[in-house]
Amino acid sequence: MIFTNRKQSTVIAKEEFLQALQELNIPRHYIKNKHLKTPFVKHEMLTVPVKRKQYVKPVVKQNKIDEKQNRIGEEFADDDPKWDETQPCIERMPSTSKQAASILNIEPSTLTNLEGTRDARASLSSKESEIKLGNVKCPVHVTNISTLEKLNNVRINVFGFEDEIFPLYVSSREDLDCINLLYISNEERQHYCLIRNFSRLIGDLSKHKRAHICYRCLHRFCREDLLQEHLNYCKNVSPQKIKMPSPDRNILQFQKIEFQHKVPFIIYADFESIIIPYHSVQPKNQSAYTEKIARHEPCGYAYVVIDANGKMLKPITVYRGPDAATHFINNLIKEKDQITPMITTIMPMNLSPEEEEQFNSETRCYLCKHLLENDKVRDHCHLSGRYRGAAHNYCNLKYKMRKMIPVVFHNLKNYDAHHIIKCLGNFKDHEFNILANNMEKYITFSMRKNIKENNVTVSLQFIDSFQFLPTSLQKLVQNLKDSDFNILKQNVSLDKIHLLLRKGLKLTKVHKVLSFKQKPWLKPYIEFNTNQRKLASSSFEKDFFKLLNNSVYGKTMENVRKHSNVQLVTSEKQAKKLVAAPTFKRFKIITESLVVLEKLKSCITLNRPIYIGFVILELSKVLMYNFHYNHIKKRYMDKANLLFTDTDSLTYEIETEDIYRDMGENLNIYDTSDYPQDHALYSEKNKKRIGCFKDEINSRPIIEFVSLRAKMYSMLTPDSEKKTAKGVSKVVIQQKLKHSNYLQCLKENKSTKENMILIKSENHDIYTVRQNKTALSSFDDKRYILDDNIGTFAYGHYKINENPI
Repeated sequence: MIFTNRKQSTVIAKEEFLQALQELNIPRHYIKNKHLKTPFVKHEMLTVPVKRKQYVKPVVKQNKIDEKQNRIGEEFADDDPKWDETQPCIERMPSTSKQAASILNIEPSTLTNLEGTRDARASLSSKESEIKLGNVKCPVHVTNISTLEKLNNVRINVFGFEDEIFPLYVSSREDLDCINLLYISNEERQHYCLIRNFSRLIGDLSKHKRAHICYRCLHRFCREDLLQEHLNYCKNVSPQKIKMPSPDRNILQFQKIEFQHKVPFIIYADFESIIIPYHSVQPKNQSAYTEKIARHEPCGYAYVVIDANGKMLKPITVYRGPDAATHFINNLIKEKDQITPMITTIMPMNLSPEEEEQFNSETRCYLCKHLLENDKVRDHCHLSGRYRGAAHNYCNLKYKMRKMIPVVFHNLKNYDAHHIIKCLGNFKDHEFNILANNMEKYITFSMRKNIKENNVTVSLQFIDSFQFLPTSLQKLVQNLKDSDFNILKQNVSLDKIHLLLRKGLKLTKVHKVLSFKQKPWLKPYIEFNTNQRKLASSSFEKDFFKLLNNSVYGKTMENVRKHSNVQLVTSEKQAKKLVAAPTFKRFKIITESLVVLEKLKSCITLNRPIYIGFVILELSKVLMYNFHYNHIKKRYMDKANLLFTDTDSLTYEIETEDIYRDMGENLNIYDTSDYPQDHALYSEKNKKRIGCFKDEINSRPIIEFVSLRAKMYSMLTPDSEKKTAKGVSKVVIQQKLKHSNYLQCLKENKSTKENMILIKSENHDIYTVRQNKTALSSFDDKRYILDDNIGTFAYGHYKINENPI
């Protein structure tokens, strides 16, 4: 491998080494030719200095494998030449003794003296007996490094290498000098190397300054104090190399022009299952448990192929019989083979005189809306040959049909995907790509043939419509019109600071001020969805356009550190290769011919505009605080008691003669469009207006309210009960939990358990399970509960010291 401050590359032969030097602009005469006569072997570590004036030094040569100990052993070459004063940044550990070579393949002296010379370290090999192994097996796996640290009172960091350096294990200890190791591997063997100069391995900042590098994210700093300040935040997240977007990609804008192109064909499908019951003895209700009571076996499916005009290509395909999932995939492959020629065949463009005249007169690209210059071209539909408009050459090349066929299931992630995944091991001639939540649940996945035929490969992309339309199929159908049945027929914003200062907060120090330019770039999108909510004729449509707004916020707050890297493997060779990689995390055997593996992401790009989501959240807090302090508390003072609060809602107990008369005096901050039309406050002036508060029960009086903990409360009205209980199924909440249960739980301070029937997957087998779990509990671990068992304080409240437990 070659290490520079720009990139790393693997070298296994003399010719590749010379080519790599040429790519790095390092003159060949800097290498002594006699050292290029011996072919290099895999895992040979080389150091290419950052400055061109220095030599390229081969550090070690691998020359034997100790098969008896099942480990790699190395010896330093006796004919190592004399080089300049520059020291290598990586070196192999000489295995000078049996026990030392067993422990990480590192000699014991390395753990006690890093800065000494090679002879000094070798002289300390007598200390090998001091090393404590405990129950750790040799050679030590990365997951056991922490145990080795505790037993021997050392601090060890381990870094991996796959195209670039990344952290595998970073010690949480800060009281000892650090031992940095590089973990390298091929398909069969793994080895640890000592990193003698970590700063040099990663790369210097300049000629005169030494880089101060964070071991957790490999970010460079020019001063030690900046690094220490950074560590206060970085140590709270898992070690992972990060990078920022490159200068040509640091502006968030729409770039996927091809995504504007409507897919020409789409497949809608669904599975049906036979529920095979299990017979077992039900445990006692006193303890929590989960019991499998039935298994779901796919027994049939149906699908339909629709073109871009909404027409069926053929009648609905229905199958009922054994091995339904494999039969389904085989049928999809046949459908794909029939559709592929339609997608890949390009119809010629036939322009009429009118269209030619229109093309000559157009001055803006109809795709990106920017001015056209010398790269103006004609864009046409490849399926029909119809002229579409004038476009930039770049836009025209990007705006093309994607070589994929969507296969849509409703609730794919939680149900149908498990049936499909189980059978994919039968299709070894295909490759699979997965976007996963975890090893068990996949947001989307695709499959395509490994061998490209005529340089064209069309993939099947399985997607979940529930991610876009989060409600049941029954409700979706109910919202369709008759004409739709054609197929069947602590950082704060300035506003928040001003509000808090007015309410008594004392500002003692300003640590940092961020200035920025802002524009209402998202306003048209938000206003469009808001107007659509006003025009909605059903609760589903209202919720749908609300979801479109909320999804943008969610995307701005997306945590890329939590992304999973999951792969489906059908060959033993590929599985061994992935397992040997330093980024390997875990695996799960699905069938004899299918394994799912999870890998660590060696590097992540922080390319989500979190500052947008942060500002949205801060503005929301300002809105809520302003309503509470400048309206409710200002008007009612001690007669208003805040009972419960959520992100966007507040529940009050207010003593007043007529609350609706009070609301009428400030009707501009309320949305009363859902009130009965004969109500005195009914108005559509603020209907679905952002920032206005709504009466959640629409003018019905609240008789009693019980709040047990976050997202667990009950509201009793004359004609209904509104109940929430996070983690409890809706059926149990509606049929078993009553308002009296909430009240009893609060007064007696006892939790209750309920039986729930759920559908769950295990290793992609689907089961019906009976689960007995806690339904109601008055223990609120997010608040400080007062002696009356009703009132609470936020943790950190100054009055807590006056109310000791």
